[in-house]
Amino acid sequence: MIRTLVLSSITLFGFFLSQQPGIAQTLSFELQGMAGPGITAGNEPGDTIDGGTGGLGPNGISVNLSTGVVSIDVVWGSKNGFTDLSSDIDFMNIHGPTSQVAGDNFAENGDTFAGLSGFDASASSGGYAGDTDFSGSLAGLLEGRYYVHLHTIVNNGGEARGYMIPEVVVGDVNNDGIINLLDVGPFVDAISSGEFVDEADTNRDGVVNLLDITLMITLLSG
Repeated sequence: MIRTLVLSSITLFGFFLSQQPGIAQTLSFELQGMAGPGITAGNEPGDTIDGGTGGLGPNGISVNLSTGVVSIDVVWGSKNGFTDLSSDIDFMNIHGPTSQVAGDNFAENGDTFAGLSGFDASASSGGYAGDTDFSGSLAGLLEGRYYVHLHTIVNNGGEARGYMIPEVVVGDVNNDGIINLLDVGPFVDAISSGEFVDEADTNRDGVVNLLDITLMITLLSG
């Protein structure tokens, strides 16, 4: 009975909530790849020449789930606690979405999603801090389908990469790595039961309730 009532209320209540002012709902990410954490040459599926390493800067990577804007702060080189790149940065991008989800996609190349400008190109002390709009690609972002890619002068095809992996895959309530309609039943069950399920807490307020519906609808729509 409760489950039926919750299902019937989702569309109407979701529309009502969508008209309300947004609340900053943030989720943090780590960087990973087939060789381990960070932005590394070892995460590249092909060979690189004297590839270096990088990783998260002081502010890390996070997404505002209300707006879909991702804030990225990454650094590289020995002066930032990593190893020097082979040469200065020529350009850097975010690539994706990959056809597979996090973990299964670490050897996969994705198309360019966004170019990143305003970076410090230094091979020994470089970094980048800026924002990228993922408002139309939230589900893929949360599924780990995008990576940060450093292209240097020597390794112009790509020297080091790190896949952006969320601390929790919000919306993937059935824990199969994909956000889709198969998550609706478990999501409704979590609301109905009052049981806390981290993946169902889409607005990250520590409670699973009707206030999580709006973002769940957004994630299911892409």
